[in-house]
Amino acid sequence: MVSVAFWGCKKASPSSSAAINWVTLDQAIAMNKQNNKKIYLFIYTDWCTWCHKFDSATLCDPGVAAYINDNYYAVRLNPEASDTIHINGNAYVNPSPGKMWSANKFAIMLLDSNMKYPASVFLDGNGNRLAAPEYGYISVNDFKPILSLYSSTNWKASSSEEHKKSL
Repeated sequence: MVSVAFWGCKKASPSSSAAINWVTLDQAIAMNKQNNKKIYLFIYTDWCTWCHKFDSATLCDPGVAAYINDNYYAVRLNPEASDTIHINGNAYVNPSPGKMWSANKFAIMLLDSNMKYPASVFLDGNGNRLAAPEYGYISVNDFKPILSLYSSTNWKASSSEEHKKSL
């Protein structure tokens, strides 16, 4: 189970559907067996100001939320939580939950031990990382091309910067 913190999006109206449909990593991998999509992993911490800003300004954007919902299974991961992550036959834990700078081993592996937050990681349907993480706050206009790149079938053919220029 993966800890989920909901900072929440302020919806324009009660009928607005601008929110991302967040699921656990286990759910994303299971759902992928029925409907093949890539997985978007938002790695954050509760104390990270830029994580909150990225969540409220970029991930709450209706266009970004709709694109993620249509093309990805979205997962939030707080690497400082005490949850055990089970993936590909391995169990990953945070060896010292509650201690500053202690992180889950799965997050450490995904981020190549470069524990910068927030981080956006894109996985295939089996939970394997597609490319190096995208670190830090990313504006809506800069994030949309990144989402487009990793949801495409030819994501290996270009970098996010090359892809952005081609749009």
